[in-house]
Formats: sequence, C-alpha cells, structure tokens
Amino acid sequence: MGRTAGEAGWRVSRYNLAVKIPESDKVAVANLFRGTCGAYTPLEMYLLDEIESLDENHPMLNRFKERGLIVNFDERAALEAKARMACGEGGSVGLTICPTMGCNFDCPYCFENHRPGRMTKETQDDVAALAERMMKASAAKNQHVTWFGGEPLLMPDVIEALSGRFMALAEERAAEYNASIITNGFLFTQEIADMLGRCKACTRAIRSRFSPCGIWSRRCRRKAATKSPITPPRWRKTARRTNGTGRWARSAARSWTKLT
Repeated sequence: MGRTAGEAGWRVSRYNLAVKIPESDKVAVANLFRGTCGAYTPLEMYLLDEIESLDENHPMLNRFKERGLIVNFDERAALEAKARMACGEGGSVGLTICPTMGCNFDCPYCFENHRPGRMTKETQDDVAALAERMMKASAAKNQHVTWFGGEPLLMPDVIEALSGRFMALAEERAAEYNASIITNGFLFTQEIADMLGRCKACTRAIRSRFSPCGIWSRRCRRKAATKSPITPPRWRKTARRTNGTGRWARSAARSWTKLT
C-alpha cells in the first residue's frame, strides 16, 4: 500500500450536505461548492467517512472527486478568490461597506445582529487599499459602492471620508464613480442630503428600509424614538424640501405619512 488519500492531501469537502432518502437505505449527498448531487449506499458513505485512511488509488476516490465530495485544496480560499474576481467582472468594481453594524431601529424581522461601534481609521485604510488593488487588478472603468449596515447614516463622517478617497481613486484611474445607500431614512436631513450629494450617492439609488407590507412595528417606533430627535412629521418636511431627492424623497415621505 502506498500513501493514504489523507497523506496525498485529500479530505471530505466542508460543503457536503447529506439527507437520508425516504423508504431507501441510500443517502442523498449534495455538494454546495460544485453544485452536484447523488445517491450513495451505506458502504459508499462509510468509505467517504474513512476517505483519509483509504489508499490514494482506491477506485472510489475518482467518483468522489468528480462530484466534489472530496477535495485537495482550500475551499474557503477558493471562494474568497472567486468573490474578489466577481467584484471586478464586467469592467466594474463593486463594494458593499458597513460604516457600523449599529442601528437606531430594532425591527423584529431583521436578520442582523446589530452591534454598537464604528469602522476604525485602520479599517478605513484597509478598505481604501483593497479598492485600489481591485481597481488595478481588474482595470475597471467603473466603481460602485453600496453603503450598508446597520444604519449607515449613523456614521456620516465615515461615509464622507471614504467616499472622498474612492472618488479620488476613480479620478486617478479615469473611471466613473457612483454610490447608493440602504437606509431606514430616519436620520435623513438637509445636511445628510448635501453630504450624500457630495459623495455622489445617487438619490434614485437610495433605498429606504421600511418593514414589510408598509407596517412599521411598535418595537421599531420605540427604539427610534429614543435614538433620534427627528420626529416623523419633521422628517417628512425635511425630505420634501430637500433639493435633488427626487422620487425617493416623495415615496419616503408618502411612507412616513402612512406610518404616522
């Protein structure tokens, strides 16, 4: 016997998902990395579990390899590399950035774990450096940033600081720059509108996150009321008089009218 499969670098994929097939002794195994699926007998499942101790020339290795059930590379690193490449496909670099994971709302349907805090200066430097590397590597002629969170408008200074660096990078590389923001809109003021204008956050791309079916829960109301002095009527008035807010301001104002 030569080397084992484990000594040759083979191991079970971390992205296998196994489910017993009803009224059968077989097990369905899907590999989420490769997008394959097949039915396996109890013996095959045993061999898969013991893969690292099998001889590297065992005939079952080829079947497992073909379907991605066993691998000899770092799948996480491969996915990260693929994601980086996707960010620069089509001549465009796209980044989604969270200045904070904190939020002034506490909506019961939200899937995020809101933690207080803000993006540090060191992290901002890292993000700007990443954007530069991606622009150079892809030779992209368009850069798009989506501001996300948490509630990104809790940290307008981070948005403005990073936006200045991104716009300078785009200008240096003769590329177009544009941005959008996903916000609950509660902190929207004339000053915020002016800042987003300077940061080229297209107002038509500003998406306001209200709860499903137009219902703003009491829980959201309670937390918002304790976090900001801006009342819904004042916010509605601000949105209506803000220059350049276009459709978003009008639809957001209508939403606030319905919700209050």
